[in-house]
Amino acid sequence: MSYINILFCVALFVAPIIAYFSLRRFRHFGWFYTLVTLILSAIITLGFSWFDDYSVQLQLAYYGYEESLVNEFANVAPENMEKVSLLLDCGHVDIKPGIINAFVFGASIAYDFILFMLFNILLPMFHDEDITE
Repeated sequence: MSYINILFCVALFVAPIIAYFSLRRFRHFGWFYTLVTLILSAIITLGFSWFDDYSVQLQLAYYGYEESLVNEFANVAPENMEKVSLLLDCGHVDIKPGIINAFVFGASIAYDFILFMLFNILLPMFHDEDITE
């Protein structure tokens, strides 16, 4: 896993926290937070998916694989054939990438909702205001 992939994963966890503390002063905070985190989660998930595909295509091009040729492996050196076949096989799994992206997006939205509820329950407990007045 590359550092950029780790950065995308950290962004999925940190973005809702930053959004919560920066948006809570707005009047309709709950709806606004939901809208912003939906958009952020979609952008981060699509960015993660795009980068993953782009990095595989870049590695294939580096090893000489060209899909537009009749024989895609014509420019691939014999010592790189195993690496190219592994890169091609990593994209051919039984689960389609759209399903994986939908699962990551759904899990991110569930995390955003749980975080919102926990912050709304826990943060009022730590206010210094006296609630009996």
